[in-house]
Amino acid sequence: MANQTNDYTSHHTQNNKIKRTVEHILTWLGVVLQAIAAIMFLVLKPLMGNNNFKDQMISESQKQGNSVSTSELNQGIDALGSFISFLTWGAVISLILAIIGGILISKKPKIAGILLIIAGLIALLSNWISFILWIVAGIMLLVRKGKKNMVVVLQVHMWFMHCEAVERSG
Repeated sequence: MANQTNDYTSHHTQNNKIKRTVEHILTWLGVVLQAIAAIMFLVLKPLMGNNNFKDQMISESQKQGNSVSTSELNQGIDALGSFISFLTWGAVISLILAIIGGILISKKPKIAGILLIIAGLIALLSNWISFILWIVAGIMLLVRKGKKNMVVVLQVHMWFMHCEAVERSG
């Protein structure tokens, strides 16, 4: 009877592994979107430091008759460049965390969930769609549990049944 219990539980433990298809789809869709955002920021970043770009922005502003000085425009463009640098770093860091989380989904779902939530929070400023996808996937990874508890209950129940049968026969 003990061998039958072990056969039953080992067979059902393998079949009760929770499928994480939705979490995989949400995570990798967010990774693709975040990669596009990171590439976009990486393309924009050199423009902000380009003197020709700055000169063109200043001349366009002066053509329109704005009463903003050249130094104020330069400060604004420099601030915009710093903000894009910040967004670029945030996009790249969150992308790396999400890729690691995506790889760990099947093996270590709790760690993957935490990484995806952190990646989502970092990505909030740069890409709100990835933020939503990763937060949902991270919460699902932390909340959804397999049916291992049911297997343990069945093991204990079968063990008690075995003990009762031994008691009755002996």
